[in-house]
Amino acid sequence: MKSGYSRLLVWTMGIFVASLLGGCASAPIPISQTKVNAELYPEGVDAFAELVKTQLSRGMSKEDCFAALRITPQTPNLERLDRPGIRAVLYGGEVRLTTYADTERFSEYQIRLDGYKLPLISTKRGVGLSSPLYAVFPESGYDIALVMIFEDSKLLEARLTGVRKIEKFEKRFILNLLTGMLIK
Repeated sequence: MKSGYSRLLVWTMGIFVASLLGGCASAPIPISQTKVNAELYPEGVDAFAELVKTQLSRGMSKEDCFAALRITPQTPNLERLDRPGIRAVLYGGEVRLTTYADTERFSEYQIRLDGYKLPLISTKRGVGLSSPLYAVFPESGYDIALVMIFEDSKLLEARLTGVRKIEKFEKRFILNLLTGMLIK
């Protein structure tokens, strides 16, 4: 009896969802939005990339870089990089040194380095139906980060990482979604 009731519930929910979302693939219903530091640069990600390219140059002081970017060391989500993070940016991972003298020189060099990461994220996710059997989950926006490495408080490297344009389109079978909801 219980499995019959569950099956009826799944079909009822499926019909309900299909009637609510029917034909919504071209105009999905928003279900989530993520914004991290997007308000700092309302002009958009391309304008920010242009700002980084034109306003930041090697040898600039940390204060001048922050002023050009319109940020401060207290800017929300501005992450200070640790030594392994700085090494990963500059060298792509662990640096292998063969002698004790090389290790000492490298350690002394690392003490002079300082790094920051400023994420810029703006994504929107929606849900709609592409047919009575399939739900679609479009996602759009951007997810980038500016990584800056300073040596003796002078800009050594500024690099944009991440994805400037996100356009994902995921399609799922509705009954799998409903069954997953019932099992949890």
